[in-house]
Amino acid sequence: MLFDRRGFLVWGLGSSAGFLLDSFWESADSRFNELKKISARNGWQDLGLGDRIVAAGREFLGVPYVGGTLEGNPEQCKVFTDKLDCVTFLEISWAAARCSPDITEDRIKSAVIQTRYRGARVNGYWSRLHYTTDFLETHRRAGKLLLVSEKFAGRVQWNPDTSYMSRHPKSYAASKYVKDFASGALQMEEALRDVRFARVPVDRWGENLKLMKPGDLLSFCTTKEGLDFSHVGIYSGDGKFLHASSSARKVVEQDLLSWGAGIRTCNGMVVGRAQPFPLA
Repeated sequence: MLFDRRGFLVWGLGSSAGFLLDSFWESADSRFNELKKISARNGWQDLGLGDRIVAAGREFLGVPYVGGTLEGNPEQCKVFTDKLDCVTFLEISWAAARCSPDITEDRIKSAVIQTRYRGARVNGYWSRLHYTTDFLETHRRAGKLLLVSEKFAGRVQWNPDTSYMSRHPKSYAASKYVKDFASGALQMEEALRDVRFARVPVDRWGENLKLMKPGDLLSFCTTKEGLDFSHVGIYSGDGKFLHASSSARKVVEQDLLSWGAGIRTCNGMVVGRAQPFPLA
């Protein structure tokens, strides 16, 4: 997808967001430097972690939705500011919040490695936390996430289905360069077989908004066979959430309840609250 500079910049008008839009044709280092300046100017250092996550997320409003940006051989920690999917948007917002006020590209990458990879170490394709179930369980065990929805009203115990990767290896670009992809996927899925979460059904979200805080990480459950979650986002307060939307083709902020009611395959969500931990 190609953008002319004028059309692209329009997305940033009338908002504190859009620092990326103004510097889209500059180096990645320049964009991180600009984010660092925004962080200092807006006093992120005086905010709690959750509020910093929201502040960072809003700086990416309007950035194009692009999937599949992490693939490649060998596995590397790739971080983009000008193209995001729902997961990479959540990752970079969380990372920027943790790095503030000293935001640099190297520090952001270090922070992303801590949440994207098992053991905070890039060690091949299977070191990446591919399933959201793996992401949530790994960080819950490490104390990086508190799953606050475990105490929400109307919650139901749920055993997420994680079998899609081994059953549909050709759906993944990595199957062309990762040896024995299906068996590797199956081994990863077997390790997740006994993981359980409390899922909050869509029709119970409204009564639980009062228990949610800005910056909470939202993982949306799905009824699609073989999949656990189909989307993630960030609660921004007042019943809204930030996410990289595949239908809008960009990062947007929307009403959470109306969005959930309109997604036929969404049958609930799990809410995680980021906890402070040291940057490696």
